[in-house]
This record gives sequence, C-alpha cells and structure tokens, in this order.
Amino acid sequence: MYLYIDILFIDNFCIDFCLLVAAIYTVKGKINFWRVTFTALLGTLLAICYTLFTARYNLPKWIDLCIKYGVALLLPCISIKLKTVKSYVICSVTFVAYMFTLAGFLTALFLKTDFVQGESLTYTIYGLPTGLLLLGGFLFILMICWLIRRIQKKIMDIPNICHCSIQLAEKVVHLEAFVDTGNRVQDADGNFVVFVEKDALKEFVTDIAYTVNSKNTLEIQTVAGKKICSTMKVDMLKLYYKDKQHIHKNVTVAIYEEKLVGEYMAIVSPLCFL
Repeated sequence: MYLYIDILFIDNFCIDFCLLVAAIYTVKGKINFWRVTFTALLGTLLAICYTLFTARYNLPKWIDLCIKYGVALLLPCISIKLKTVKSYVICSVTFVAYMFTLAGFLTALFLKTDFVQGESLTYTIYGLPTGLLLLGGFLFILMICWLIRRIQKKIMDIPNICHCSIQLAEKVVHLEAFVDTGNRVQDADGNFVVFVEKDALKEFVTDIAYTVNSKNTLEIQTVAGKKICSTMKVDMLKLYYKDKQHIHKNVTVAIYEEKLVGEYMAIVSPLCFL
C-alpha cells in the first residue's frame, strides 16, 4: 500500500477546515480563522500519524472507532470559544454530522465495493481527485451557510402575536393567538397542538362537562406544574400574518380551562408558520 503524505495532508487539512467553519457558523459562533487553521492543522497531523500507525499495527475495531470519533468530537472544542458546555457539545455533534454527510456524498459519487471471501462487504471512495475533493468541501460550506441563512430568515419572520381563525363544520371562531417558541407539544400523530381558552370555544363545545369528562386528554408540563387538557379535532386552522394565510387542516386543539395571560385567547406553535 502506498501513502501519499502530501495529498493526505492537503485533503485532510482542507476538509477539516471547511467542516469546522461550517460547524461554527451553525452554532452562531465567532469564527477565528487563525484558531480554525491551527485546529485543522492539528487534526491533519493526528490523522497522518494515526494512518501511519495503523498501517503498521492493527488495533481492535472498537478502539479504532473510539480514537477516530473522540478526536473528531474534540477538534471543534479547540477551534472556538463558547460560553456553555451545551454549546460545545452541539458544535462537536454538528461537526461530526457534517463529516458523515460529506462522506456520504463522496461515497455515493465515487463508490467502489470490495468483497473478500469470508469477510463483509466494504465500501470505499475510489478515484477521487484532490482538486475535486477541495471543491466539494468549499461547496459544502456554501450550501450549509445558505441553508442556515434561509432557516434563520424563516424563523425571524415568525410573529409574536397573530390573528387566527378556527373552523369546525360550518362554525368559525376568530381570535388573537400568541406564538410560543416553547410550545413543542405534539399530539399522538406527532403534529403540533394549539391551546385555546375554553370560553373561546363555546360555539364548538356546548357541553361544559366535556372538558372534564372527555376521554381525549393531553398531559402538559407548565411552569405551575402538570396540567391535563381535553382535546378536540377542528377542521381547519388559519393564521394571518403579513397578508399571508397559513392554512392547516385537521388540527388538534387543547382546551385550556383557565384564562390565558395577555390579550390573546390561543397559543400556537412556531411550526404553524414553517
């Protein structure tokens, strides 16, 4: 087996640099190019030394995986200064996720299968020019930055208060709704749930005992503790914002027994606008 150290160095350094920049940009960290360059250089030197070592000595597979992914998780922590441990974890996991994503693209484009009698089928990248690899890393950064900007723009375009209408059969109720970014409650089908004051649904729920005796209930965790809300399905939910309508059909509505704080009678999820 022949190892071309110069090509191995260039490939590893550039790809590490690209993935580190993409991971830092994702967590909204400040990119220090000197620090990222040092980290990419350190990762490249470790990769070359480890490649030369494993070419001469065989390690158990679990040790090999621990070393590779341990280093991969450590590199982002060196390349950026963050305030919390959670941010470091997210940055490291993002880096590894991007590494898998890019490797998946390359394997799909330059795939070669090897099969040795008595061993499992293995997949390797074959015939990949260095220039194309570097171009792929650069384009990968551009794609990640573009996606993140689109997502951020979408999130920033979500209002705090919006007007909405709830329709059940021929009846329609209009009310103001608060867009709660912390509302991640889902129904049994994995869809978002809209919380509405009981008084706002009098046209739909004629039986006052319904909210207490209904079998369709949902347990939620609030600041005041756990609460159990009855639920019902409505035909349509419309949210109005910036001359646009966001329409959702067959939506689960949780009936809130108490009066909501503020000038609104419903709480919706930001997912309604995505």
